[in-house]
Amino acid sequence: MSQALTEAEGVRKFDLDHQNGSFHIPGSSLVRLNAVRAQLCRLGLIGQDKARYEGAGFGNLSMRVADHPDNFVITGSQTGRLTALACPDLALVTGVDVQASRLTSLGKTLPSSEAMSHAVFYRAFADVQAVIHVHSPLIWQKAAALGLAATARHIAYGTPAMAMAIVQKAKDLRARKQALLLVMGGHEDGVIAAADSLEQCSRVLTDALAQATLA
Repeated sequence: MSQALTEAEGVRKFDLDHQNGSFHIPGSSLVRLNAVRAQLCRLGLIGQDKARYEGAGFGNLSMRVADHPDNFVITGSQTGRLTALACPDLALVTGVDVQASRLTSLGKTLPSSEAMSHAVFYRAFADVQAVIHVHSPLIWQKAAALGLAATARHIAYGTPAMAMAIVQKAKDLRARKQALLLVMGGHEDGVIAAADSLEQCSRVLTDALAQATLA
């Protein structure tokens, strides 16, 4: 499938109330995030490439952290070009109103345009500790062959409709005791996973990539 965009990558589709300020997360959490992110970058699932998506960054990670258990930290908008992230490259999401399509955040950078899609996992599942959104043409194209859950093609990323579709699909997966892995049908190459750790999220995604390679 062509890498041409049907809509600009990284465009925010929710109202954002962002406060420019600092927050703290444990150094061990940042180390873990960078280790997982580096692996996904090597696989081309996260990053920035002039040949893909008109050069825009793609993919993002988020996690709950001990200092902010009711909120979550997410990689900043258009940080895919960076080799490793520091705290100023992250945003702390402090509030979400899905129905009103509104999000509040704190940090030196703006949260990813996919922050709404991440937020609904944390709100729906108390045990979810991490969410990763990647771009994989291979998984996306072979979703049906692999039997993966997928949101409808007409639902755009970053919208309340996408958030609600993700929740419903994820609840169906949980009821069947399956991994929380979804293909975003209306977001070219978009795949999102949630789990009890960043490492488990990464395993779910890389396992899907391996299966898609063989399909």
